[in-house]
Amino acid sequence: MSNGKNRFIHADLSRCLACKSCELACGLAHAGCEIEMKLKPRMRVLQQGTTVVIAQCRQCEDAPCVKVCPNGSLYQEEGIVKLNRETCIGCKLCAKACPFDSITMTTEVVERSDGRKNNRTKALKCDLCFSRNKEIKAEGCACIQACPTKALSLSL
Repeated sequence: MSNGKNRFIHADLSRCLACKSCELACGLAHAGCEIEMKLKPRMRVLQQGTTVVIAQCRQCEDAPCVKVCPNGSLYQEEGIVKLNRETCIGCKLCAKACPFDSITMTTEVVERSDGRKNNRTKALKCDLCFSRNKEIKAEGCACIQACPTKALSLSL
Protein backbone atom coordinates (compact mmCIF):
# COMPACT_ATOMS: atom_id res chain seq x y z
CA MET A 1 0.00 0.00 0.00
CA SER A 2 1.29 3.40 -0.81
CA ASN A 3 -0.22 5.34 2.13
CA GLY A 4 2.16 3.72 4.62
CA LYS A 5 -0.64 2.45 6.87
CA ASN A 6 -1.17 -1.17 7.64
CA ARG A 7 -4.69 -2.52 7.24
CA PHE A 8 -6.37 -4.95 9.60
CA ILE A 9 -9.73 -6.49 10.40
CA HIS A 10 -11.71 -4.30 12.80
CA ALA A 11 -14.28 -5.97 15.05
CA ASP A 12 -17.29 -4.06 16.39
CA LEU A 13 -17.73 -6.19 19.50
CA SER A 14 -21.12 -4.63 20.27
CA ARG A 15 -22.43 -6.43 17.16
CA CYS A 16 -20.53 -9.69 17.59
CA LEU A 17 -22.62 -12.75 18.55
CA ALA A 18 -19.55 -14.92 19.20
CA CYS A 19 -21.08 -17.41 16.75
CA LYS A 20 -17.63 -18.23 15.32
CA SER A 21 -18.87 -18.05 11.72
CA CYS A 22 -15.82 -15.92 10.94
CA GLU A 23 -13.46 -18.44 12.53
CA LEU A 24 -15.01 -21.32 10.56
CA ALA A 25 -14.96 -19.34 7.30
CA CYS A 26 -11.30 -18.50 7.84
CA GLY A 27 -10.38 -22.13 8.42
CA LEU A 28 -12.35 -23.30 5.38
CA ALA A 29 -10.97 -20.55 3.14
CA HIS A 30 -7.41 -21.65 3.80
CA ALA A 31 -8.02 -25.42 3.83
CA GLY A 32 -8.10 -25.75 0.07
CA CYS A 33 -9.52 -29.01 -1.20
CA GLU A 34 -8.08 -31.22 1.50
CA ILE A 35 -11.18 -32.86 2.97
CA GLU A 36 -9.26 -34.64 5.73
CA MET A 37 -7.37 -31.50 6.74
CA LYS A 38 -7.97 -30.14 10.23
CA LEU A 39 -9.21 -26.56 9.98
CA LYS A 40 -6.63 -23.99 11.04
CA PRO A 41 -8.28 -20.58 11.33
CA ARG A 42 -5.99 -17.59 11.44
CA MET A 43 -8.29 -15.83 13.90
CA ARG A 44 -10.02 -16.89 17.09
CA VAL A 45 -13.21 -15.72 18.79
CA LEU A 46 -12.70 -15.87 22.53
CA GLN A 47 -15.60 -15.56 24.95
CA GLN A 48 -15.79 -15.58 28.71
CA GLY A 49 -19.23 -14.85 30.06
CA THR A 50 -20.49 -11.81 28.18
CA THR A 51 -17.02 -10.63 27.16
CA VAL A 52 -15.99 -11.35 23.57
CA VAL A 53 -12.55 -10.73 22.07
CA ILE A 54 -11.35 -11.37 18.53
CA ALA A 55 -7.74 -12.59 18.50
CA GLN A 56 -6.43 -11.71 15.08
CA CYS A 57 -3.30 -10.13 13.65
CA ARG A 58 -3.42 -6.33 13.81
CA GLN A 59 -0.83 -6.05 11.02
CA CYS A 60 1.33 -3.81 13.26
CA GLU A 61 3.32 -1.10 11.49
CA ASP A 62 6.23 -1.67 13.89
CA ALA A 63 5.64 -5.42 14.21
CA PRO A 64 7.52 -7.12 17.06
CA CYS A 65 7.08 -10.50 15.34
CA VAL A 66 8.95 -9.27 12.26
CA LYS A 67 11.79 -7.95 14.43
CA VAL A 68 12.36 -11.28 16.20
CA CYS A 69 12.03 -13.61 13.21
CA PRO A 70 15.57 -15.00 12.82
CA ASN A 71 15.41 -15.77 9.11
CA GLY A 72 13.05 -13.18 7.61
CA SER A 73 10.07 -15.51 7.20
CA LEU A 74 7.94 -12.70 8.63
CA TYR A 75 8.19 -9.43 6.74
CA GLN A 76 6.15 -6.33 5.91
CA GLU A 77 4.90 -5.65 2.42
CA GLU A 78 1.91 -3.77 1.00
CA GLY A 79 0.63 -2.85 4.47
CA ILE A 80 0.55 -6.47 5.64
CA VAL A 81 2.75 -8.50 7.92
CA LYS A 82 3.34 -11.48 5.65
CA LEU A 83 4.57 -14.94 6.53
CA ASN A 84 6.50 -17.25 4.25
CA ARG A 85 5.49 -20.62 5.71
CA GLU A 86 7.94 -22.46 3.46
CA THR A 87 10.93 -20.84 5.16
CA CYS A 88 9.46 -20.71 8.69
CA ILE A 89 11.62 -22.76 11.05
CA GLY A 90 8.98 -23.00 13.79
CA CYS A 91 11.09 -21.36 16.50
CA LYS A 92 8.00 -19.75 18.12
CA LEU A 93 9.75 -16.41 18.73
CA CYS A 94 7.11 -14.58 16.69
CA ALA A 95 4.25 -16.09 18.71
CA LYS A 96 5.93 -15.05 21.95
CA ALA A 97 6.61 -11.52 20.67
CA CYS A 98 3.06 -10.86 19.44
CA PRO A 99 1.29 -8.58 21.94
CA PHE A 100 -2.13 -9.70 20.62
CA ASP A 101 -1.55 -13.47 20.86
CA SER A 102 -2.42 -13.62 17.16
CA ILE A 103 0.23 -16.00 15.90
CA THR A 104 -0.38 -19.67 16.47
CA MET A 105 1.90 -22.60 15.85
CA THR A 106 0.70 -25.60 13.86
CA THR A 107 2.26 -28.98 13.35
CA GLU A 108 2.22 -30.51 9.91
CA VAL A 109 3.39 -33.89 8.70
CA VAL A 110 5.95 -33.58 5.93
CA GLU A 111 7.34 -36.39 3.86
CA ARG A 112 11.09 -36.50 3.51
CA SER A 113 12.95 -37.48 0.36
CA ASP A 114 13.62 -40.93 1.84
CA GLY A 115 9.88 -41.54 2.30
CA ARG A 116 9.85 -41.15 6.07
CA LYS A 117 7.53 -38.61 7.66
CA ASN A 118 8.42 -35.91 10.16
CA ASN A 119 6.37 -33.42 12.12
CA ARG A 120 7.20 -29.81 11.36
CA THR A 121 6.00 -26.82 13.36
CA LYS A 122 5.24 -23.59 11.54
CA ALA A 123 3.71 -20.24 12.40
CA LEU A 124 0.21 -19.34 11.24
CA LYS A 125 -1.31 -15.83 11.14
CA CYS A 126 -3.90 -13.72 9.36
CA ASP A 127 -2.81 -12.28 6.04
CA LEU A 128 -6.15 -10.59 5.22
CA CYS A 129 -6.77 -13.48 2.81
CA PHE A 130 -3.94 -12.17 0.62
CA SER A 131 -2.62 -15.71 0.15
CA ARG A 132 -5.83 -16.73 -1.60
CA ASN A 133 -6.83 -13.48 -3.34
CA LYS A 134 -3.43 -11.89 -4.12
CA GLU A 135 -4.91 -8.51 -3.18
CA ILE A 136 -6.46 -6.88 -0.13
CA LYS A 137 -10.14 -6.05 -0.29
CA ALA A 138 -12.95 -6.37 2.25
CA GLU A 139 -15.05 -8.57 -0.01
CA GLY A 140 -12.11 -10.95 -0.31
CA CYS A 141 -11.74 -11.59 3.42
CA ALA A 142 -13.57 -14.80 4.31
CA CYS A 143 -14.27 -13.70 7.89
CA ILE A 144 -15.89 -10.43 6.81
CA GLN A 145 -18.07 -12.20 4.26
CA ALA A 146 -19.23 -14.80 6.80
CA CYS A 147 -20.18 -12.46 9.66
CA PRO A 148 -24.01 -12.47 9.93
CA THR A 149 -24.13 -9.16 11.86
CA LYS A 150 -21.47 -7.31 9.82
CA ALA A 151 -19.40 -6.87 12.98
CA LEU A 152 -16.16 -7.20 10.98
CA SER A 153 -14.74 -4.66 8.56
CA LEU A 154 -11.43 -3.89 6.88
CA SER A 155 -9.69 -0.81 8.29
CA LEU A 156 -8.83 1.93 5.82
